[in-house]
Amino acid sequence: MTTRPRALLFDWDNTLVDSWLVIHDALVVTFTAMGHEPWTLAETKDHLNWELIGEIVKSSSGDAVAALKQAHDKVEPEEDEHLYHTSGWTRELWIGALGMPAVLPPPEEERDVKTAIEAARAKKARANKARAKSA
Repeated sequence: MTTRPRALLFDWDNTLVDSWLVIHDALVVTFTAMGHEPWTLAETKDHLNWELIGEIVKSSSGDAVAALKQAHDKVEPEEDEHLYHTSGWTRELWIGALGMPAVLPPPEEERDVKTAIEAARAKKARANKARAKSA
């Protein structure tokens, strides 16, 4: 006789099981397959935590949720912006360390990107700047 579970437990924050590397590896495979630049492990942890708080806010109510919503609405856009700027600096510093022409400050920083679309445009414009630097 098969017994169905009474509950499922999602442990996204490494409390019960060391799951961050599995989560991160799955996201790297997914992002790469979709043609996107994968996140670092630190970016995965940071972004998923705030995204999960956003999901809690959407599906709950009460005073505690109101406080979470206020924090989420303020911090999530800043976290996204930080992610885009950090990705640009990381990319350019690695490119420079490999002896290739780096674009410093990175376009994400110069354009002060705040959205995924702006980050994609800045990354695309980076190729033109790198060519001009190496010419």
